[in-house]
Amino acid sequence: MPETPRVLVIDDDRQILRLFKRILSNGGVSVVGVESGRRAMDLLGSEEFKVIVLDMDMPEPDGFGVLRVLRTDRQRPRILAVSGYMQGQLLDAAAFLGADATLGKADAPKLLLSAVNDLMR
Repeated sequence: MPETPRVLVIDDDRQILRLFKRILSNGGVSVVGVESGRRAMDLLGSEEFKVIVLDMDMPEPDGFGVLRVLRTDRQRPRILAVSGYMQGQLLDAAAFLGADATLGKADAPKLLLSAVNDLMR
């Protein structure tokens, strides 16, 4: 039986991280959450994920640093960039740099599960 595709959520805000994990888990998604880009990069070296939910505004490396590393990988997971800070500008830049989809944090509670499911198809 094939393994269930997994999602990695990266967000330095613990409350947002817990919320996103709960939304995805309740929607039947296998999810792992980490609080830093550095921890995410360590995890990506040893584990596979189908989708990454990536906060763009966090400490070193920020979402853009993670995105720059991932976009060079031909086998990279699909990336959903999220931001609540300077939302339009950061998300436009993330899309330009290779994010597969973007989502403002204000819309995430309603749209996160469907956005992740779309990227898993």
